[in-house]
Amino acid sequence: MKLKKIIIENYKGIKEKTEVSINDFNCIVGKNDVGKSTLLKAIDAFINDNGPTIDDKNIYHNSNTISIEMLFDAENAEVVFDDNIPVTFEDEEFVNQNGLLSIKKTWDITTKTIKPEWYIYRKKYGENDFSMLIEKDLRKLCQNYDLAINQDDGNRGMRTQLRNYYNENGFEFSYDYEKLQTTGQTRSKKIYDAIKQLLPNFEYFRADKSLSDSDASVQKYF
Repeated sequence: MKLKKIIIENYKGIKEKTEVSINDFNCIVGKNDVGKSTLLKAIDAFINDNGPTIDDKNIYHNSNTISIEMLFDAENAEVVFDDNIPVTFEDEEFVNQNGLLSIKKTWDITTKTIKPEWYIYRKKYGENDFSMLIEKDLRKLCQNYDLAINQDDGNRGMRTQLRNYYNENGFEFSYDYEKLQTTGQTRSKKIYDAIKQLLPNFEYFRADKSLSDSDASVQKYF
């Protein structure tokens, strides 16, 4: 996956929601204390789970929730959520209106143990949504619409049938955030696991510390 944009809110010196586009090559230039290191630390916090602390909250923001969102070009990235059948995020309609995979992490810095909550921004069909349904409920929904069920295609086949039927018949939809489960055996947890495995590598090397190739941070990265 290729990072295309990062959106930060209530993190260190960044108060309001701030969007930064990412290209193949990036050079960050600016005066002292304008947020150059904050951007890099935000990427580190997101990808490497070096989560924020209470000191990282912007002192002028009313919320106690720090938010960092990353948008990726995940075109043709194959993942397996269930049925051992590879799919793409586009296949499952887990991308935003621009075809980008949008993942948001939030931290409530008032909790005793600060842990991130994960969200995916995706297409939803309201009360008719089926993306997180188990096999029994998928089968029932297909039967309601008289859709043929192919046993060989499994849950993926039923979701494809429903998706095609909804789109062909003009079912209403919207784009919104879906909270991902980080424990258990649900499909939501499997989506979370697949995304974590696809996140790119990132190492934040601080200029005010030794960068010897024997240092733990350097060794860990390479």
